[in-house]
Amino acid sequence: REREREIACLNVASFCCRSWHAPTEGNILGALNLDMTSTLPYIEAQRTRTGKHITITHLVIKALGKVMINTPRVNGRLVLGRYYESNTADVGCLVAIDTATGPDLANAKIEHADQKPLGDIADELAGKAGKLRQGQDEDFNKSKPLLSLLPTFLIELVVVVAGWLGSIGMKIPALGVQPFPFGTCMVWRSINFFSFFLILLFPPLIRTHQPLI
Repeated sequence: REREREIACLNVASFCCRSWHAPTEGNILGALNLDMTSTLPYIEAQRTRTGKHITITHLVIKALGKVMINTPRVNGRLVLGRYYESNTADVGCLVAIDTATGPDLANAKIEHADQKPLGDIADELAGKAGKLRQGQDEDFNKSKPLLSLLPTFLIELVVVVAGWLGSIGMKIPALGVQPFPFGTCMVWRSINFFSFFLILLFPPLIRTHQPLI
């Protein structure tokens, strides 16, 4: 099973190298180590209090929501060279899923992350991730048939255009495009070698028109 996932990830890397060009917008990627000594007991206490499986991911989503709503200079997006501030703190969360063609990444957006209790965030994310993994997310399912039918040289153009339309608030139900689908900040969960490998080599991530990933 692990060998199959490894081969699938290598196939994704090969496909990306053949299909995508360098980004035309600025991107800053970095890594930060945090001391979780005091955080882990807090998470355990929250699990005991709520009876729900609170994780670091849920805490990070909540924390980022608080940061974004109190930092309007980054809680927004650039459209045609002009900055537009968002009045909500919505956080997109990447979920690693298995599909018929191999491992993939899908997005589950938590709206008003700054206002929701950790238990509610855990329930909402689990519900959305479950639907994605069971193939029951309508927007995600609508986006896949079109991409599978397109020739390789058109995939990048379609993803860029669809991402830009979503980033300015347009909705295209037939293509599964929703307004601001990733919020203004993105995190990912369930990190292992394969999902981390996909994140590093998945070009659409740098075309989501977000200030923070």
